[in-house]
Amino acid sequence: MFEEEFYEQHQEVLDKLLKQGVLTTTMLRNFKDDVMVDGMPIKALLENYYQSIVNSIQSPKNRIIIDVDNARFESIPSHHDALSPPWFLNSDNSMGAYNQEMSTEEKKFGEAIIEVRAIPYIGPWFLRKCGLDEGVTGSFLRIPGPTSKEHALKLFNFLSNFGSKKDREEIFYLGMLYSLREY
Repeated sequence: MFEEEFYEQHQEVLDKLLKQGVLTTTMLRNFKDDVMVDGMPIKALLENYYQSIVNSIQSPKNRIIIDVDNARFESIPSHHDALSPPWFLNSDNSMGAYNQEMSTEEKKFGEAIIEVRAIPYIGPWFLRKCGLDEGVTGSFLRIPGPTSKEHALKLFNFLSNFGSKKDREEIFYLGMLYSLREY
């Protein structure tokens, strides 16, 4: 499925990765033009990948999976955004999937995994903590363009510095923890 020049230049690495079940976005970008998904070359699909993923947050329609048994790509209906799992991964690889054996203690908890997708609800407290203007409320990491990079960098900076006693006390009064305490 790879363009000949790409495969020839990287054959050893590609063969090793594929034998381990690894398929990267760089590999996908170097597929031949006749590799199709729903009548569209996969390259054309990938050119709009970012926009398609962002659009799936507000209005999910489908996801692209790899049918390994038949060596093809399929578009299947989906009611969930394409952030987790992203296109080309099956549902077992989503953020909420637990892939390790559970200990007895973990099983007592009830085998529950909770995944919360709350990007649309990011509020002023968090925006201030990230060093962003409160006017970003409702659009944080949701609008493609130059601001999305700024938002992502501010988020990573926040996460790398999060954890002080003050942070933990402040977050207690927000979102789910606040709701648990109240109700």
